[in-house]
Amino acid sequence: MFDRYTSSIDQIYAAASGDGDWAAALNSVADLCGMESCALVLLDPDLDLAEVTAPRADPNVAQAYSDHWWSKDPTVSFANHSPVGVFTSLAECGKNAFLGSEFHNDFWRYSGLGADRIATNLLVQGDARAALVLQANAKRDEVTEEAQRLFRLLQPHFVRAIDIQRRLTRLDLAQASSRMTATQGASHVLAVDRAGRPVSAGRDPQSTDPDAAFTSGLLTLNKGIVTLNDPIAADRLMGLIASCGRSGASLRGGTLSLADGDGTPVARIDVSPWTGHHGDDPRHADPHAPVALLVVHDLRKRQDQALTILQDRFGLTGAEARVALEIARGDGREAAAQRLGITLSTARTHLSRIYDKTGTRRQAQLVALVSSLI
Repeated sequence: MFDRYTSSIDQIYAAASGDGDWAAALNSVADLCGMESCALVLLDPDLDLAEVTAPRADPNVAQAYSDHWWSKDPTVSFANHSPVGVFTSLAECGKNAFLGSEFHNDFWRYSGLGADRIATNLLVQGDARAALVLQANAKRDEVTEEAQRLFRLLQPHFVRAIDIQRRLTRLDLAQASSRMTATQGASHVLAVDRAGRPVSAGRDPQSTDPDAAFTSGLLTLNKGIVTLNDPIAADRLMGLIASCGRSGASLRGGTLSLADGDGTPVARIDVSPWTGHHGDDPRHADPHAPVALLVVHDLRKRQDQALTILQDRFGLTGAEARVALEIARGDGREAAAQRLGITLSTARTHLSRIYDKTGTRRQAQLVALVSSLI
């Protein structure tokens, strides 16, 4: 028994980390407890997770439950309000009321599963929910005391496993977002001297035509010095440039983000120490030698390019393409809807169509897809 118990625990953590399968883990728990089935329900709108894993349930029954009958299940509202760590049984929900309900008489009694069950919430956090249900056999409609004991012992492991899975999913999103950023490239590259004046480096491939950096309006020239329209941002830019020319500075260069009046990001400027070959020391004594490289990312231009690609390649509408780009920022549908000025319901509808057209299922997959296109 102990070996089977530890094996179930191993399978639970393997499933959470992606090295195993939830179906196998749940079947292991059901067999250990001597019950018909074990099911896991995970709903996390922020991570776009909506999974019901019930490996021993009839797929048609599971689909019918998901499409219609869940709203008539008398146990749902009772279980939803139970905190993590509390176990609820059919008796506590009201066994007679359940057996006399439309849900049981018109649907559940034909499911092949018993009515008796024990359930517990693994996660209750905002709109995120996770629940575990151990189900009895139709012929022996009883959850034994031994089954309940083992189920209670396993519950903390499921709680930790769900936390691990959510953390890994968030990490996948962050990594996918990083890959997208890394593949965007730069809109403009500009070398400047210690005073902030554009420098033409001739044949040096690390420099580009200085004039091209100003056509977008992100950068401006004031008496021959690179600057920005926002005085605070302009001072910050000059500070980053100056740091690149200081000998022995522990921190040289940095990143400056620009936004419009409503806070929408419009550009990012990466300021790095110059690594060209103007003498042995990049911070050459010549006051006109380049000391910093400005790499300008025009986010508005990138967004326009991405919108076109998404519409042309996958047949997304303009509205759907904009939702895809906002979702790819990785902070959930609600934040994306707020930025776009649409309702959360509309965002969900768009996202469902985006998944169908692009062949993706989750936000991390969508972010990875967008990153591969830009």
